[in-house]
Formats: sequence, structure tokens, C-alpha cells
Amino acid sequence: MAAGLGFSGLGSLGVQLRRPQRLLTPSQGTGAGRDELLRSLPEPAEPFITEENRWFVLLAFLRHLPDPAAQAAVLRRRLAFLDEPSSYFYDGDTPLRAADVDDPSARACC
Repeated sequence: MAAGLGFSGLGSLGVQLRRPQRLLTPSQGTGAGRDELLRSLPEPAEPFITEENRWFVLLAFLRHLPDPAAQAAVLRRRLAFLDEPSSYFYDGDTPLRAADVDDPSARACC
């Protein structure tokens, strides 16, 4: 599965996650999907760390990872991503700050 986490349709999963009366567990997936989910939790694909919606899907299932050290490693990956400087505009590999951008419209994006 290209998307990782053992579910091909994240859209339908997102709908289920918004229903607080239903607690999702890995046992609710198919055998192959459940196995893929549990296999991919310790080393999720990069989009599950960097994209907010996918991160929340990962976070919803992270408690099913039995090793607390592995859970902490996933959380550290997310923290490292959040601590990286980011910008919409770059000078080579260096992210530009709002003060470094001359165009007022571009500056508003920083």
C-alpha cells in the first residue's frame, strides 16, 4: 500500500474518527489491513509525520503500538519535523523569513 498505515481509503477512516461514540481498533480492519497497520506504526511513511490530517490518523492508532519506546520514537519524529524551520519561499536550501521577502503579497505568506 502506497499510503501506509494499512488503509486504502483514509477519507472513510476520517469520517469514522469524527464519530466519538465509535472507538476504532485494529481488530475492526481486515486481517491484511490490521497486519499492515501494526507493521507500519513503528516506522510510518513520511506523509503521516508531515501532513496534519494523516498525523491525526496515525496518532489515533499509535496507542496500539505495544512498545512505549517505539511510540516515543514516532512522537520524536513529529517533534523534529515541527522544530524544522519552514517557509513558502527559499533561497536555495535556506527558508526565507518575512523580513527577507520584498514582495508584500509574498511576505504575507511567511
